[in-house]
Amino acid sequence: MGIEIQKYIKIKDIVEQYAIPKSTIYYLIKNQGFPKQIKLSSQSVVFERAEIDAWITARKKKSQVGKCV
Repeated sequence: MGIEIQKYIKIKDIVEQYAIPKSTIYYLIKNQGFPKQIKLSSQSVVFERAEIDAWITARKKKSQVGKCV
């Protein structure tokens, strides 16, 4: 059996796996187009992992524009 990637990720896991502080995540949501959270209950939110990965990939591409390889 292979490793199963979860479709959704909690904010604490984003902080750990992507090394982005929690306060920065909320700033990015408000100001930089970071994927919005999905509210499951009054105390539980998740993010869609594929959206986060796509957002990071797009940011990498933007930062590489104009750089010589």
